[in-house]
Amino acid sequence: MSAAIANSQVEALPNQARRVVSDVAARRRPQPPHTPRGSPPPAVRAAAEQGAPPESGTAPWVLFILLNATLFLRPAEIVPQLAGLPIYECVILGCLALSLPAVLRQLKYRALVASPITLCVMGMLPAIVLSHLSKGDTWYARTLGMEFVKVILYYLLLVGLVNSPRRLRQFLIAITVFALCLTGIALLRYHGVIELATIAPLEQAQAENDPDTGASIIVERLQAAGIYANPNDLARIIVVGITLCLFGMSRRRAKVPWVAWLAPLAVFVYALRLTYSRGGLLALMGGLIVLFFARYGKAKGLVVLIVLLPALMLFGGRQTDISTSKDTGQSRIKLWSHGLVAMRSSPVFGIGANTYFKMAGNHAHNSFLEAFVETGLIGGIVYTGAFFLAASGLYQLKSEEMKARDPELWRMRPYLLSLVVGTIVAQLSSSREYSLPTYMILGVMTVYLGLAARRTPASQIRMSPRLAGKLVFVGVTTLIVFHFYTKATARFG
Repeated sequence: MSAAIANSQVEALPNQARRVVSDVAARRRPQPPHTPRGSPPPAVRAAAEQGAPPESGTAPWVLFILLNATLFLRPAEIVPQLAGLPIYECVILGCLALSLPAVLRQLKYRALVASPITLCVMGMLPAIVLSHLSKGDTWYARTLGMEFVKVILYYLLLVGLVNSPRRLRQFLIAITVFALCLTGIALLRYHGVIELATIAPLEQAQAENDPDTGASIIVERLQAAGIYANPNDLARIIVVGITLCLFGMSRRRAKVPWVAWLAPLAVFVYALRLTYSRGGLLALMGGLIVLFFARYGKAKGLVVLIVLLPALMLFGGRQTDISTSKDTGQSRIKLWSHGLVAMRSSPVFGIGANTYFKMAGNHAHNSFLEAFVETGLIGGIVYTGAFFLAASGLYQLKSEEMKARDPELWRMRPYLLSLVVGTIVAQLSSSREYSLPTYMILGVMTVYLGLAARRTPASQIRMSPRLAGKLVFVGVTTLIVFHFYTKATARFG
């Protein structure tokens, strides 16, 4: 009865007043959520987010952070009394025992199809084993296979435990802190403040002698301990630290003010200078270029890049000499040529993992090429494919829906894209295709793409025959490019 009276009263109003009443009533009615054009229906998006695995308990997460601390700081190499203790092995086994469901969940068929990067990482194991089994060498197949299983376990723990934006931020901060501690200890040893038998600067003669005296110029290159007991390896993790410091400075409403990141940033830049690493500087330059363009757009990114170019004057000498026509550059080109020739004897399975040094007298100083030569087309394609998927997945992730639903996660994208591009550039001048830090970067990219897919299911990349064909094309094209580049730049005689 009251509804009928209300309707009759509305009809009695003038047309203009009636429209006002109708507009007010429409605003009070619940509106369906706005769905951007081309995005999946709300039910599909909700199902995808509800299917996200919950965060694991505190104990496995703390153990995983502790695992990374031992990986970076190597307590047995800093404290002599701890030498010989299997600290890393005990921590990773404890973490694995508490996180077994999260690890096994990734090995299911559907999970592997939904994570092509993980599939490529797993594919490196049979490539390594088959590279030696094809030669009848069961000992190396078993030994190197078991070593790479440790790398896979770390990767699976990372992807399984870092399964939320909060965990991802915590992990990136932890990596920055550990890298800073590692670099700080190396700097203290470099300047003689502390004495550590396991850490010492690397003395290396430069290619050119002193023009006045004719004597060799010896430089002391900064290096750390453990898996970073090499100036180039230390330079790569320093570049990661620089990128993450820039990310920390960019965070809005963060607990740590942006100015607090300036001190660690300065330490990292100073340490990178002391490594005299060409690959590290190139990785930094490549990563920063991508970061500025992805973060600020083409026009603003170019302006920022031009403003920061004078900072390269901090580096000089050996570090900025990247010519391939001189002795160092030519020696690496010749190493590449020897590997490509050796690959002809076994193009499918390769000459055997970790045999490049024995064949050519040195490593290739190119992870992608060395993967092709040592593990054949199988290993080379999956290794190249993992980085292609990481870089292209981040680059193509341009979703307005993700910006609206998780702005903080979206703001990570340019910095992680910078990390993966910097790693790719560094891989072109180093041989680290079986090294754990390489797969740590791939694990971070897998985590981010998985988190993004939960918010925008349409952006998820799934393994399919078409994608597999694309990875084969990318891998073979990469090998062909290396072949022609080597032929064009090599000078024999």
